[in-house]
Amino acid sequence: LNAGTQPNVIPGDAEAQINVRTTPEFDNDAVFNLIQNHVERFNQTHQGTITVTNTMDIKPVKGDKNAKLIQLIEQVAKKHNHDDIPVLAAPGGTDASRLLLHKSIGFPLAVFGPGNPLVQHQANEYCDKDMYLQFVTMYQELMTEVLK
Repeated sequence: LNAGTQPNVIPGDAEAQINVRTTPEFDNDAVFNLIQNHVERFNQTHQGTITVTNTMDIKPVKGDKNAKLIQLIEQVAKKHNHDDIPVLAAPGGTDASRLLLHKSIGFPLAVFGPGNPLVQHQANEYCDKDMYLQFVTMYQELMTEVLK
């Protein structure tokens, strides 16, 4: 939120940026329409005007937790003592939204890589070297299995 010069001054203009992580069940259009409906109702009953601009339209993707790719990832990960890899939906953005734009729902996809989610997207983000190298080996094994 960007508004005013200090907390006790009502600003002449204000700007808010909202980042909504959507799902295939409640997609970008549904979220945008919901926001737009609230804005229109507000504008009809209040002084001042709110306008909405959509500056990012990253489509949600939906995978299949029972896909062969997921099963192969689990097999390779277990072989390398990673029994705790969860298969779940992720609210973050990935390149998948662009790469799978024209693919059917359920196209095999996975986010599978090294790193610690507790330090992602932070100033001191890092990946342990041993974990990185272990994933290079796992990727080689995974691609060998996928291409069989």
